[in-house]
Amino acid sequence: MEKGYTCQICSLAAPGSHFSVISCRACAAFFRRTAFLKISYVCQGTQQCDVTKKKRFSCRSCRYQKCWDLGMRPSMIKQLVEDEQEQKPTTNLRSEISTPPSSSSQHTDPEQIPESDDAEPATGPSIDGGLVPASVIKDMLEQQQQVKDKVEGMFATMNPISKLAVPIRLSIMQRGLLLFNEHLQKWPLCTPEKVRPGEPFTIAEIIGNHRQELENVSVFCMGFEDFARLEQDQKWVLFKRFWNHFTALERHRTAVHCFKDPPVTRMLLYNGTYYDFEDQRHWTRRSSNLKKIIDFASPMIKKELNQVVGLLRRTAPTDFELVFCMLHILWNTANVSKLTETTIKMAEDVRKRLSTEIHEYYTTEMHHPNYAGRLMKVMKLVAAFNEAEHQRGECRTALRTFEFLPSEYMNTDFVDE
Repeated sequence: MEKGYTCQICSLAAPGSHFSVISCRACAAFFRRTAFLKISYVCQGTQQCDVTKKKRFSCRSCRYQKCWDLGMRPSMIKQLVEDEQEQKPTTNLRSEISTPPSSSSQHTDPEQIPESDDAEPATGPSIDGGLVPASVIKDMLEQQQQVKDKVEGMFATMNPISKLAVPIRLSIMQRGLLLFNEHLQKWPLCTPEKVRPGEPFTIAEIIGNHRQELENVSVFCMGFEDFARLEQDQKWVLFKRFWNHFTALERHRTAVHCFKDPPVTRMLLYNGTYYDFEDQRHWTRRSSNLKKIIDFASPMIKKELNQVVGLLRRTAPTDFELVFCMLHILWNTANVSKLTETTIKMAEDVRKRLSTEIHEYYTTEMHHPNYAGRLMKVMKLVAAFNEAEHQRGECRTALRTFEFLPSEYMNTDFVDE
């Protein structure tokens, strides 16, 4: 992210101006979503809530009003759409690296838009000069708002959310194992007998899968009493750093179990379908923009798969070790800004309990008193996934910089950048 600007709305770092106001991408996306969908919010306070920095999630009504007070207007979004309708084809970075331009015929009726989330530039209006039809952007915004509202609803409570009915108090690792098993039970098609090659799909379907991940990882987090007791803004800080790690660990580990000799180029989805990055032409053929995105991101994805799948195969972590890695990542507060002293102290306490439980697991259950070497191998998984997430962040930045897809597709409310 470029330095030197401060968001006039939330006071965090900003790359520049959006809708005529110096603002971060998250606040710009919040305004666009709220105005485009005509969402109404009600302030629970005195309509003077602090919405800067860690308080920016506390009141959406005051946050939107601040956007308005600073000069953002819904008409600016409408104008962007109208400008795109009138815009003549121009040469830009996308055209320099994309496939040849499409036919000049246009689909002005939304019902006539092809079954694709990202039809060619001539298919109709789009937002911010992007290639995606406005009707599809609106659908994406609605989906993102729905999942954000659902996660915020869960994070608003300070009581654990879980279907677990256990009459005794569980340790953090015992609860983690039960919650992890509860999560796995939701995906009955992810077994060696039922996995199958996936059909060609679109960006919208990929985003839908990501939002399914977000909802399920938030359920996992809220199953822990320690996490549930955090303030809502603190939950968001930890969650944004964690959900991608959880999903990658769980999906790659499941792939290792499903394939006898798992190729390091396959990605397994929750519905039991897998996609091979050595054969990406097959499953990206429904969407030219998806093909461009995958072609661009493929080296990074293959590198991640090669590193982490190979390491998972060699390490073969038990469920206990895998959940330990997940919770270590969730509660690792090193180099994390925006955390309160209360959260940091709680995280230290949780990590101490995790250390005690992993020690007891190796010495008592596994009868392995000299477990230092084994623990080092397990912790290499954590390092590998941290590196993979760093690479994903760089890829997201590049996708935005080169305008491969609109910010609405990037889950900006769910990543910490």
